[in-house]
Amino acid sequence: MLTVPAGRGDADAEPRPRQHPARKLDALRKSSTALPGTFYRLNINVSFQDHVNVAGVNQKACTLSGDCVSGCNFSAKNTVLMNYLPDAFNHGAEIYTQGPGPQGRGAFRRGWLVFYRALAAGREEFDSPDEFVEADLVVLAAGTLGSTEDSAPLAEGRPGALSQVGRHFTGNGDVLAFSYNTDEQIDGIGWGHRRHLPPVGPCITGVIDLRQQQDLDDGMVIEEGSIPGALAGVLPGIMAAGRGLRRHRYRAWLAHRLKEGIRRWSRWLPRTTGRCRTLRPTSSWPTTVGPARCASTTTTNSRWFWPGVADEAIFGKIEDNLKAATRPLNGVFVKNPISSRHLGESLISVHPLADA
Repeated sequence: MLTVPAGRGDADAEPRPRQHPARKLDALRKSSTALPGTFYRLNINVSFQDHVNVAGVNQKACTLSGDCVSGCNFSAKNTVLMNYLPDAFNHGAEIYTQGPGPQGRGAFRRGWLVFYRALAAGREEFDSPDEFVEADLVVLAAGTLGSTEDSAPLAEGRPGALSQVGRHFTGNGDVLAFSYNTDEQIDGIGWGHRRHLPPVGPCITGVIDLRQQQDLDDGMVIEEGSIPGALAGVLPGIMAAGRGLRRHRYRAWLAHRLKEGIRRWSRWLPRTTGRCRTLRPTSSWPTTVGPARCASTTTTNSRWFWPGVADEAIFGKIEDNLKAATRPLNGVFVKNPISSRHLGESLISVHPLADA
């Protein structure tokens, strides 16, 4: 979901209407009191009223279900499906689907031949040759990983800029963590079709902006989020495994376990336990983080090599700030479970960047 600072952004971006409740946004505002940054609401590319947009697509108002990450089922999210693609079609573009992407490409005269193989057409049963289209200009827009995979055959053995394909990857410094078992009711788990549950709101609606630092590399932003309702059933087990409460802090550990048990039984909701109604997913993005490189790639897979990334100092600073953001809520800071020592201290990124 694209987010921009309040008061700035394109015509489709607007803040969540103030009359729509969002407890997770209120909790983020409270968290900001423990940090030196600035809290503000974000303009987000989500529609909050039924309308026909500028590309002629009928969009519905956001239902506040909180399931944005797994895909909006209500046509309220302003994705390329809602604007860029229909606008291109309105201006004469031809759009083809069910293709797995280029299988290879070669130059002809001053243009390009782009080879592809249609899916579900049955041509592979007859070992038929790939189909192709001619183009004067080819724009690769398959995302960081997809564009790198598509570029690899073209870049192999080529000098200059093409030789750098797959050598400048970054996860954009993304860090996912949780404020768990807080005193605040967060309602940060999507509910999908279960409309009797409290409103969650769009995935990201506010930010704590910590970018104004003497050292640019120390800057970061912290945003609240929401977890798709499809994961609600497994969240208690994930949090129990990842919360990392240390036994030598026995009194604090015992207090949180008692609080957790009370919430589990007194606030039980279908498929969403009470203790996870007080769970806030939080993400942070620093200004910069070092690059990785692609170790190997094919047209269907790529492997990336990034030695020592978890040891970069910025991730320790991020964790300190996220812990501070949890304290005003009187909760437990839980780092991303896949970042645990047992799972290889892996990182997660939802905004991969690369010079493909």
